[in-house]
Amino acid sequence: MWTILNSHAKSLLAGIALSLIAATSIAAGDSPDKRPEPAKGKSAIMIKTAQVVKLDAKQQANIYGKSSVRKLKQDDLVIKVETQEPVNLYLSSSPIITVNGKEVLTKFEPHQATTFYAFVDKEMLQKGTNSIDMIWPDMPPSAETKNRRPQYQLEIK
Repeated sequence: MWTILNSHAKSLLAGIALSLIAATSIAAGDSPDKRPEPAKGKSAIMIKTAQVVKLDAKQQANIYGKSSVRKLKQDDLVIKVETQEPVNLYLSSSPIITVNGKEVLTKFEPHQATTFYAFVDKEMLQKGTNSIDMIWPDMPPSAETKNRRPQYQLEIK
């Protein structure tokens, strides 16, 4: 009978010991080199390029997801915007593209922190120069950003 009790006690002690070893190795393995980079915060987004593009069905599925592919109407245009620096997509909000000062539906491809898409009605764009900008929806504009020109000028012929 003591043999049975001792074998249960030994397996219980072995299980506790293994759990402690695993917990300490996980805690010790959490070195600063392996930790994800902390969020840098929201700063002004500089636009590198902006152009009107056509998206095929595969590209639309990448942007919207296969289950909710949005069909573009004939009057819809897609503006592809590339930023100079990657945008931190792990923050509490995503940046919004503005066209001529109006916010538009903005999407991005997963794992592409420099490429964004604005879905706009043809009537929103004017012939000639159109102002394209990117903003954070929950970040109030500072005096500096209010006084500067829009970051990118898109020419429509």
